[in-house]
Formats: sequence, C-alpha cells, structure tokens
Amino acid sequence: MASEGKVPMNDNEIRYLSSLTNEDRAVMLQQWLVQWWYPVILHPSREPSDLNGYIVPGIALLKRIAAYEGKGKLDLMRQAKEKFYGENHFLVWLYGIQHFFNGATTGGGEVDDIVRNVTVRCNISDHEKNGKNLVTELENLFRFKKVDRLTLEIFGEGTLEGSDLKTQRLIQDICPIVKRLMIFFGTRFNIQKGSGISPLLPSSEYRRLTSYWDPPQVPARQRVCSGGATFKELMQVQVESWLADKSYDEQKDNLNHGGIADPWNAQDAPDSLFGDSEDCTFFKEYILSQEWNNPPMLECFLP
Repeated sequence: MASEGKVPMNDNEIRYLSSLTNEDRAVMLQQWLVQWWYPVILHPSREPSDLNGYIVPGIALLKRIAAYEGKGKLDLMRQAKEKFYGENHFLVWLYGIQHFFNGATTGGGEVDDIVRNVTVRCNISDHEKNGKNLVTELENLFRFKKVDRLTLEIFGEGTLEGSDLKTQRLIQDICPIVKRLMIFFGTRFNIQKGSGISPLLPSSEYRRLTSYWDPPQVPARQRVCSGGATFKELMQVQVESWLADKSYDEQKDNLNHGGIADPWNAQDAPDSLFGDSEDCTFFKEYILSQEWNNPPMLECFLP
C-alpha cells in the first residue's frame, strides 16, 4: 500500500494543526490517521513500517505530537489518539498486549479505553511454549471495556474448524476464560481460527468458533450419542464438558481442609504409607510421575 507521499510534519506544521478548529483538525487527522480498508498491524517486535504502508506517516505524526511542547499539545494529542485508536481496526498479538496497551508505538500513554475494534492473535506455537501463561494473558482482554468489537484469533496449523489436536488442546485450556469474556462483552466478543500466508499479516481465511460455547440443545445431545451430530454439536457438548471439569477442579482446589494436606500432596505421604520399602520407591518413581488425567470425553446427557 502506498503512503501517498506523505512526509512527517515538523513543529511548525504541528503548531498550525493545533491552531485549527476542532472540525478542520478532525478532517486533517482523518486523512493522516485512519485507514478503514485494512487493519493497522502493531507487532511488539517489529517496526510499524515493516508491516504497514499508508498509515506509517500517521504513526510518525502521533510520535511527533507526543514530543511537541507547544500550546494546545494536550488537546491535539487527545484528539489525534481518539481518531487513530477509535476509528482503525487493529491486529495485535496476545503475548505483546501490554506493548499495545501502553501506546508504545505512538508515543506512550494508555489506550485501552479508546480502542474500538481490535483482533488479538494467539499463535498455536505460543500456546505450546507458554502453556497456562496463555490463560493469564487472556485476563488482560477485560481491559478493553469500551470496545465495539473484540476478536480473539487462534492462528496457525490445523483445520479452520479446530478439529486438529493442537487446536483442541488450546480450546480446552482457554474455554473457561473465553466463556467469561463472552459473558462480559456479550455480542461484542468473538473467537475465530485463522490462517494465511504469514503469521505477521491478517488472515486470508478464518472460521468463527464462538458457537462452540453455546449450550447444546437436547436433539444435539441425542445426535452426539447416536453418532449423527455435526462437528459444531460435538464441540458444544465437548466444551460444556470441559467447562464442567474446570469448574469442579477449581472448587476442589478452593476447599478449606482445616490444615490437612490434600491426598498425596504432602512430601512425606508415600513414606508414611509404605515406609522405607521397594513399594515406596515404585510409588514415587512410577505412580506419582504419571499424569492420570481423564482423557476428554464426549458425554451424553439424555432427558
């Protein structure tokens, strides 16, 4: 995309911009700071000029305004940031979300209250590296309180509908917090699986996964049991089961046992049971080393 030959403004031009009426200034800022046809891509480890075209001079303008010390700076900065963050669609990355919140790309200052349309990308590979940290990072999305559209995008290998193992594991881990995000934001929130030619560019194709969190209807449960369900119906029953499992685990973790250790949590529990014996060694080295989690099951709940 071309940047239309724009050259970053100097202090005299910024001073002139500041002297304009709000209406005239809004028109000029619109030309510099808004691209409605393509997301503004803000990656935490890349320069905006690496991934954007038309909007790059506008980002440079925001930095110049932030450094400007003349009269009317605060009003100009507020209006410019509201224009930029309020009227563009952004593609940002979950693991660098703090970089976006802090407005690091545009001269600093928190921006979570003025963003209106944002897609937050989570790469499958990030989940494999970070595991449960992903759930912690997702808590940050609640800061987008005034957003009009918030999309969580799972990006990477596998099928778009999410039937592959890696996507299934990710959905299982994040399904409780996604449910909370849906309750908090309502129809403003969506989750999708995307793919494309580059993990640094907007998806060329995607599939919405939001309906997987809808409660399954009775006929859908029956079709799951009879083997005639659609994949969406299978996922609705599966997500419901995962949510129930997570809720049970949380309740179990929060129980107050009056100082008594949970079974097998105390370091000396095997010793107290078996003493210094071969059975104790076997129990520690084999039994406790296994992950005895129940595999995901599609449960049938018939009326």
